[in-house]
Amino acid sequence: MFFQNQRQEIVFMFGFIQVLLLILALLFVQCKKADNTGSSTSSASKQELKDTSVSKTHLVDTNYVPIAFHHPETVKQVLKNLEALHFTEGGIAAQVLDYLKRGDNDYGEDFKFIYLQFKGRTAEIVQKFNTEIPELANIMNSFPNLKIRLMAYTDNVGEEKANEILSENRAKAIQKQLGDAGIAADRIQIKAFGEKYPVANNQSYDGQMLNNRIEMLITSK
Repeated sequence: MFFQNQRQEIVFMFGFIQVLLLILALLFVQCKKADNTGSSTSSASKQELKDTSVSKTHLVDTNYVPIAFHHPETVKQVLKNLEALHFTEGGIAAQVLDYLKRGDNDYGEDFKFIYLQFKGRTAEIVQKFNTEIPELANIMNSFPNLKIRLMAYTDNVGEEKANEILSENRAKAIQKQLGDAGIAADRIQIKAFGEKYPVANNQSYDGQMLNNRIEMLITSK
């Protein structure tokens, strides 16, 4: 009788332990699911915040320059009209327009023709890449007191004197086209430097392309 009671107690305890282990296992599984759900939600939230941040970043136009408050109302209106023309991005007209919008009095800023191209080693402008000159003419017609200096350079291929003449002819080609658009010749100074003052290594094609350039200064506005 004693051993029978003892056996029943052992079976009861064994059964109790099994039930307890089963409960603990179920609790562990539930906690694991909760952790995974929380982690997924957190990751989703982080991704959502990241996407929102990227979206907001893309909405910011870093190229936009506001019109300075100190401009007279008439000048502000002229600048707004020029803004509406949507000049070629990064082109010389866009560069000059940003400068005028800021209202700077610094005449040392250097502007560059970015897309303008000439046929080979000539002063003939490739019409396919001739958007910047008409755009610059728009600005100069809108600001009749604006005067500029064109500075033309070449690479060092060929003779030095020939390169100087080539750079002068290229500057004159721009001057003529601006003149055809109504800009008086006395508003456009010309400086021809030929192969002097390279900005890149002439031993490479890319370097030569960079050295064949037209730069511009505003001398009066």
